[in-house]
Amino acid sequence: MLSREESEAEQAVARPQVTVIPREQHAISRKDISENALKVMYRLNKAGYEAWLVGGGVRDLLLGKKPKDFDVTTNATPEQVRKLFP
Repeated sequence: MLSREESEAEQAVARPQVTVIPREQHAISRKDISENALKVMYRLNKAGYEAWLVGGGVRDLLLGKKPKDFDVTTNATPEQVRKLFP
């Protein structure tokens, strides 16, 4: 059995640090984001799921570079995503 300290340390490793940058603190516009990435996020949101733009595409936009792709993360399960995108 793990001690309380070990258990909390493992949980910290299992959950990545999330940083949400408020709109007023960056210059990223929807026009800078792939139309398809936006469609995915809108469809997930409309179905009641969270959807976040993450990864290198966000980094590139913050650095003023053109992203090569966009990553979206969600709280929907793979099965739920499949139903939304048959």
